[in-house]
Amino acid sequence: MAGSKPAEWLLYSDTLHLATLWKLTRRDGAGLRITDHDKEILFDGETYTPVTGVDTSARQKIADLSANNQELVGVISDDRITDADLRAKRYHGATLEEMLVDWTNPASGAIRRSRYFLTEISYDGDQWKAQVGGLGVILAQSVGGQYTRHCRWSLGDSMCRVNLAALSVTGSVGTVRVPRRTFESTELASAADGAYSLGVLDWTGGANEGQRSMVKLSVHGTGLVELYEQTVYPVEQGDTFSVAPGCDRTHTTCKERFNNLLNFGGFPTIPGTNKAQQTPDV
Repeated sequence: MAGSKPAEWLLYSDTLHLATLWKLTRRDGAGLRITDHDKEILFDGETYTPVTGVDTSARQKIADLSANNQELVGVISDDRITDADLRAKRYHGATLEEMLVDWTNPASGAIRRSRYFLTEISYDGDQWKAQVGGLGVILAQSVGGQYTRHCRWSLGDSMCRVNLAALSVTGSVGTVRVPRRTFESTELASAADGAYSLGVLDWTGGANEGQRSMVKLSVHGTGLVELYEQTVYPVEQGDTFSVAPGCDRTHTTCKERFNNLLNFGGFPTIPGTNKAQQTPDV
């Protein structure tokens, strides 16, 4: 439908009525269907509604698999692009389909269709900016494992096989030491120093509910927890969470802490650069 028919129609058209449609799909499945036209457009069974305050930079289209550069700039003036969603980074990693259609006859199909991936989003409280790239961005990513002294697996994945659900602990925020960064929890006070360092903390209650934080440090006795990055919203006393232990991916930790040496994914005896640079012993 989007092939020969639109091209044939263009040959006999004296006037073009063009509109751009954007189909944005987030990683959680939610999405937006928006257009730069001033009225709603029905295309492929979906309704694209006008959105205000969004603009695109000049596009760089390349025939090969090199990255297609484009930038979306917008102001938070539409209830579908919310301040809360941007702060929670719900658009990171989203896919974006861009279609150019004739708004007087959208049933004739897309004149041009492009697919992008949102690679970087910045937000200053008033305006958001998204960098998008084409298929080349995905193909440029490294795929495969590496032979290293440390474990290649992530704690609890299908290769590691540690049951994280059995080791996770629920708790609540007590004293907030540093807003959005450091707090104490009585439920974690009995755990050993560093028990949850490098672990994952999922917020189950409070302003940050549904968000995930990475733990930098946990302290025995006080139950102090320090996060690597600030939370989206301020942490308050009574906020609830679930936290899983972390792993530094060393041979010793796997053996002594998790008793999981059989599934260790590293090679602790692999020669390092010091061996490669040694000279003959004369």
